[in-house]
Amino acid sequence: MSELTRTFFVWFAQSLYFFCFIPQVLNNFKRKSGTGLSDFFLLLYLNTYIPMMYYIFLLHLPWAYLVFCPLQMIATLVLIAQRLFYESCVSKKLLVLYLCNITFAFVFLPFLYINPILIANIGGWLMLLIGAVSQLPQVIKVYNTKSVEGFSLLFVLINGFAGFIEVSCAIVLKLPVQTILGSSRVVLMTCIFILQFWMYKYKS
Repeated sequence: MSELTRTFFVWFAQSLYFFCFIPQVLNNFKRKSGTGLSDFFLLLYLNTYIPMMYYIFLLHLPWAYLVFCPLQMIATLVLIAQRLFYESCVSKKLLVLYLCNITFAFVFLPFLYINPILIANIGGWLMLLIGAVSQLPQVIKVYNTKSVEGFSLLFVLINGFAGFIEVSCAIVLKLPVQTILGSSRVVLMTCIFILQFWMYKYKS
């Protein structure tokens, strides 16, 4: 595989991670509801991207990560904003929780000047650990309600395709192990979500 081809697939995967949010955003907008996604799912997703920012910028990952990962975080914030806007009855509690998380994002800033590599690796492992459980609340929500209403299948499929491409590229490019494990987790969770869609929607 040539360098140009590898670069293309890295950009392609990261762009898919961003564009996969669009079907879910449009779904929420159409339904005027954010209840299709678990609150803990959104919370953990946000807390996956916060340490990821430290990880990708401090370790100078390929430009595709530097461009699209912040966009993915913004897309996550859009989903959170929809949840808060459409479900005003719970917005105050959730808003305080999210503001506390965003404030916590700046805790490590003073340490960047002391040991940026250490902070980058801490961010990478936090990203991996939080990411490993970030989608479990959504799995549990679908299982408990026996419904995938409001949850976009396109979001799942595009995200999973991106994970498959990323794990392949990460192995070829010898990217940090956190990236390889993180993208492998995406593929695994996609398989679980597809099974749930089949069980609770398309099987009926």
